[in-house]
Amino acid sequence: DISLPSVKIPVGAPNILEKIVEEIEELLMSMGYDVVDGPEIEEDKFNFEMLNIPKGHPARDMQDTYYLDNGMVLRTQTSDNQIHAMENYGAPLRICAPGRTFRNEDLDANHENTFFQIEGMVIDEDVSIENLMYIMQELLKSIFKTDDLKVRLRPGFFPFTEPSYEMDMSCLICSGKGCPTCKNAGWIEPVSYTHLTLPT
Repeated sequence: DISLPSVKIPVGAPNILEKIVEEIEELLMSMGYDVVDGPEIEEDKFNFEMLNIPKGHPARDMQDTYYLDNGMVLRTQTSDNQIHAMENYGAPLRICAPGRTFRNEDLDANHENTFFQIEGMVIDEDVSIENLMYIMQELLKSIFKTDDLKVRLRPGFFPFTEPSYEMDMSCLICSGKGCPTCKNAGWIEPVSYTHLTLPT
């Protein structure tokens, strides 16, 4: 009976991952970055070859790639967008590339075969690692809603980038005083840090 009052349908909330991605995109756009997107089903040459990961490279084993019958792959990182952006726009270039990526993982409480990644790339003159540290620190301050945050870079090994760095951020729970989280992570120092992976 269309004359009866309708049932009110509750409105959902935004997905938390999408909300965080939007926050990061807005911050990076305010710093002059363009947001780029690319295919999730990708050619091997964009996912590996043009990113300095040729056939037989050990980094391919680390990626646990889904290979499709037609020779394509489910992208293992959003780095393919770097190649597409360089081909389409040239330099100078300042981009961020959010998106889903896929790895053939054994599923458990800490691992899933689909995860979200945001990566950035800058090609310009007078750009240094100091710029990277500033961008990352501002990004983390924005995400965690704090001004009391320190970052540090340390050398890291990634077989597909050289040089490679890893970034740590100061503990937001105790500010480095040595809470159980810091002790469990092994980051007790004058300032305690939490680990973030940051291949360059």
